Amino acid sequence: MAATAGDAVRKMSPFSKGFSVYLDVLRVSAAFVVFGAHATSSPFLKDFPWLQDFAHDAVIVFFVLSGYIIAHTAATRDHDLTAYAVNRSARIYSVALPAVLLVPVLDQIAMAWRPDLYGRLYQYDALWLYIPFFLAFATDLWFFAEDAFSNVPYWSLCYEVWYYVLFAAIFFLRGPWRVISVGLTLLIMGPRLWLLFPLWAAGAWMALRVRRVPTPRVIFALALAGFIAVKATGLDTIIDDWVNSFLGGWPETHLRYSQHFLGDWLIGALILMNILAARSCGFAGLARRSVRRPIVAVASFSFTIYLFHMPLLKFFTAALDHDSASVASWAVLMAAVAVALIGLGLATEHQKQYFRRFFSWAASIVWRSLSRLPAVKTRVRDIPDVR
Repeated sequence: MAATAGDAVRKMSPFSKGFSVYLDVLRVSAAFVVFGAHATSSPFLKDFPWLQDFAHDAVIVFFVLSGYIIAHTAATRDHDLTAYAVNRSARIYSVALPAVLLVPVLDQIAMAWRPDLYGRLYQYDALWLYIPFFLAFATDLWFFAEDAFSNVPYWSLCYEVWYYVLFAAIFFLRGPWRVISVGLTLLIMGPRLWLLFPLWAAGAWMALRVRRVPTPRVIFALALAGFIAVKATGLDTIIDDWVNSFLGGWPETHLRYSQHFLGDWLIGALILMNILAARSCGFAGLARRSVRRPIVAVASFSFTIYLFHMPLLKFFTAALDHDSASVASWAVLMAAVAVALIGLGLATEHQKQYFRRFFSWAASIVWRSLSRLPAVKTRVRDIPDVR
């Protein structure tokens, strides 16, 4: 990839408005499916289980979509490794840092009211250890199996951040720098992250390599139909069960969120087909200002929705003495969570420019310090192995 990064920057054009909004629709839909699956599970709403089967699929949408968008952004906007690192760090930590710091506060308050919602959260016995651990996105490296307090969805971010790092090593570095960096990153990641990286990498590959291939619009509908058929027949589950049986139950006992990897690859291929075909669909209707603006506005909260919804569901269930058998009580719970998500999004995700300034300042300090070392006589833009 790195060998053609310069060509990619020159040849790749920004997304069309309609296609860009469609990607926002995918992102928002995936976030709401995960939110809905958790909000309709038994602690919050009884006898409404059907969304649970789609929560993991929504995360697969995130992985493929993330690879596609990050690769496109790296080639068209992040013209060097420093810009890429600053922009990705600002995006991630603008929400991850508040989540890791705020969730323990919410949990401790709510646990006093409804300890049955939480069980034994042993991480609170060693906050000094687990807060840095979660901010290093280490929950599933090799065979660690940690949840970020009550924030179970945090696991996927711990996959995705390491995919950002691996992509940066592949895309921006060359020669021995690339070999060493890729090898070291893979060594840190471990088998769980390896197994789902092909989903993220497929999205990135499509963004960088399959730019000019015309795709019949019928592929868009076929991909959707294929997804419906797979879920209706349970084909992905059949495949996963066969793999688990063939391997003597090892995936189920050791791979945690990666145990369905083969079925995930099937779902990921259908998502990839859908995005590829969507580029040829135009989506002129989505590009209209009256349609585009509300979708983009909601999409600007998608990261907050994904990363805060579970702790907020538990907190307000305890605070409001929510009755899971009452639809009216559930509606009040949803309203409270929605208001909190909007407030948190405005305070975190919508303030990432301040994080970007901080990381830009930090990067300048690092490179200024490195330039004073005898072995480093140049600024980052002059390093031959960095694009």
